[in-house]
Amino acid sequence: MSWAREMATVYSCVHLDDTVARLEIESPDVARAMNPGQFVMVRPEQSSLLPRAMAPSEWDPVKGRVILYIRIVGPGTQALSALQHGDRLMVIGPLGTPVRPEEGAWALLGRGVGITPLLPVAKELGRRGHDVRIYLSARAQHLLLEADAFAAIGPVTCHVDGQGASSVSLQFIKDLQDGYRPRRVLVCGSRRLTAQVAAWQGVYGYEAQVFLEEKMACGIGWCKGCATGPEWHLLCVDGPTRPIEEGLL
Repeated sequence: MSWAREMATVYSCVHLDDTVARLEIESPDVARAMNPGQFVMVRPEQSSLLPRAMAPSEWDPVKGRVILYIRIVGPGTQALSALQHGDRLMVIGPLGTPVRPEEGAWALLGRGVGITPLLPVAKELGRRGHDVRIYLSARAQHLLLEADAFAAIGPVTCHVDGQGASSVSLQFIKDLQDGYRPRRVLVCGSRRLTAQVAAWQGVYGYEAQVFLEEKMACGIGWCKGCATGPEWHLLCVDGPTRPIEEGLL
């Protein structure tokens, strides 16, 4: 695994509401090396807190910029969401194993901030001419993140559902029952969504994976704090995408 550590500069930080912020940073080394499915570790320059793992929604290797959506839940993410233009932050990345854009039809299902790691995968699949269907849900319309960018790639189903991901998963199941046969399914952002996709895997025969999130201290395999699954794979090295059954443990 090849990664870089660099001091990045904040280009902009925009709050969508009290719970989500969009952070755009200038991180040229990371932007040049990122692949779909990978993540970065980020921390404000003056912070004594551990860095936070974030999966970019976009990066531009020419401009050297990376876009992160932050779900604000604690001191670490609050500190990141408080950054302003010109502030500095430490970035380590790219980390993890990229998603392999294998042949065949794909279905991508995401909820809330869990939508954003799917966008680079969708773009790569679209670039390669693969059949891609996208199912997105959120508790509010403005949190259907990057829905327009997804719509430029393939058919998109969007649902606003304050109670959970049930509506979008029901549409996915209906499509399966109507004859849709994805070869691979990738899920992120909802344990309920993960469970529903896993439940239908044996019936329709698709391969399913899930983007997993775990607390990490280093992101590069040293701390061993992100071991997951029955064989204790390190999520920072062997993930963040893992077989869907590991998302139910």
